[in-house]
Amino acid sequence: METYENNSPKAVAFFEEGTSQEDIEKRVGEMYYYENNQVYMVGGIKNNKRDGVWEAFFEDGTLQSKAFYIEGKEDGDYKVYHSNGKLLMHGHYDHGICDGVWKFYDQKGKLQREIHTQKGEIACGTCERCQKISQSKSINN
Repeated sequence: METYENNSPKAVAFFEEGTSQEDIEKRVGEMYYYENNQVYMVGGIKNNKRDGVWEAFFEDGTLQSKAFYIEGKEDGDYKVYHSNGKLLMHGHYDHGICDGVWKFYDQKGKLQREIHTQKGEIACGTCERCQKISQSKSINN
């Protein structure tokens, strides 16, 4: 287990019952921590990839984001929150690609913009993956 200088854990892996912790392929979940021992991120693992619900938290324990993964790719609703708990962004992934309507909100919860995406096209434009898609399309066109 990896720890901070104060010996609090940085990360903990969860394994199938009766499995050696050295068999990393048998992990079923992971939990990451801030140095103050507050949970930073938690989620499931299957076949050494993110699987199921993954949640991230601000240092005070407030939910920061919630996503669902299948075989290591985001799939389904994806939500990101402001530190005050109000929704910042809500969209949908389909096998790791932004798809559908993405909504962005200010800190008071007021809708600021909507982006309509189609699977395989330039997506939300905010994540690293979408920026790479945008760059590759401009190179290929």
